[in-house]
Amino acid sequence: MAIPGIQFVEGDTYLYRRHPMAKLIVFLMLIAGLLLFRNRAVPAVACVLLFVSYLGAGLGMGRYLKVAGRFLFFALLIVVAHLVLLRQSGSVPERLMSGFVQAVRIFDLLVLAGLFTAVTDPVDLTDALIRGMRPLERAGVRTGELSLMLMIVFSFLPLMGEEVERLAIAQGARCGFGRGPVLRIRNSVPLLGALVVGIMRRSEELELSLAARRYDTTSARRTDGGLRMAGGDYVFSAIAVALFAVGVYAKL
Repeated sequence: MAIPGIQFVEGDTYLYRRHPMAKLIVFLMLIAGLLLFRNRAVPAVACVLLFVSYLGAGLGMGRYLKVAGRFLFFALLIVVAHLVLLRQSGSVPERLMSGFVQAVRIFDLLVLAGLFTAVTDPVDLTDALIRGMRPLERAGVRTGELSLMLMIVFSFLPLMGEEVERLAIAQGARCGFGRGPVLRIRNSVPLLGALVVGIMRRSEELELSLAARRYDTTSARRTDGGLRMAGGDYVFSAIAVALFAVGVYAKL
C-alpha cells in the first residue's frame, strides 16, 4: 500500500474482539493524552506501547517499520525546522531534543491511527456509531444520511491508498522510480491532480450506483442485531479513561 496502515486487516486477537466503541474511546483518550501531556517521556512510552500492541494484535513488525521508514524524512524535516525556526528558544541540544520529541509524538499519532483502522472493521464501527446516534433521531437528526456518509468515508480510505499506489506505479513505469526523498517528492507532485480526478471519478460512480438502486436514506441499515458491549469492553474503556484522568490530575 502506498499509504500504510489505513486498511482493515482480518484477525482474531484481543484487540480485534473488543467492541468498536470501546476501541474508539481508547483511541480518542490516547490521542488526547499525546496532545495534552507535554512530558517528554509520554511520546517515548506511547511509542513502545504501540509497538507492543502491533505485535500483540498480530500485525507484525514489518507493518510498524513500514510506517516508520516512510515517516523518517518528515521527522528529519521537523527536527531541522526546530533548529532553524526556534533559535531564540534555547541551545542547539535543547532544540534538537524538542524537535525529536515532537517528531516522535506525530509518529505515535500516525501509528495509533494505523493500529485503530487495522483492527477495527469499518462496517462494525459504522454500525456502532449509528447505534450511538440513534437518540438523535428524536431531535430531528437524519441518522440515515449520517450512516451513509460514515460508510463512504471508512470505505474510501483504502480506496485512496490503492489509487495512490496505482498512480505511483504508472508514474514510475513512464518516468522511472526515483531514489531518495527529494526525487520521491518531486515525482509525487504531478500525481496530486490525477489523484483528485480519480477520487472524483469514483465518487461519481458511487453516486450513479446509489441512484440506480434508488437508495433511500429513510430506510438505512438497522443495527439492532449488531455487536454489543461486553464486560471486557467496559473494563478496556474504563482503564483508558482512568489513566487519562490520572494524567490530567497530575498535570494540574
